[in-house]
Amino acid sequence: MDNFTHFTIPVPMFNAVVHVVYADDGKDWPKAAPLLVDHYGVLRDEIVKYVEYCAEGELPNAACTYFGKTIVILLNKEHFRDSTIVHECVHAAQFLEEASMIKDSSGEFQAYVSAYVFSEVKRGLAAKQMKE
Repeated sequence: MDNFTHFTIPVPMFNAVVHVVYADDGKDWPKAAPLLVDHYGVLRDEIVKYVEYCAEGELPNAACTYFGKTIVILLNKEHFRDSTIVHECVHAAQFLEEASMIKDSSGEFQAYVSAYVFSEVKRGLAAKQMKE
């Protein structure tokens, strides 16, 4: 039995995908690594190595990274709070803004994308709880 949940949040307007991995313990994050493919179905070594690095205890609570338009949010049960999700969703929006080469000095892009990603993360986690 896997001790993690994985789901994706498509961001079709930017041809991007956000992966969310929620694990009982951050050490379980690498179990989800084979699922972290980009929108073309390619698994990037950079993503896998980062997930493994985080699981080794360098970033045990939560993390967010990206390669191109593939964004990965890692969360664990022990340090799970809405504020942590918001924090990682802001990073996801920043990465998407950078990868899409959007220049928005008003901050509206990050605000809307952060809100969208946050609501989709909450929806995905609620669906996980419904299944349990």
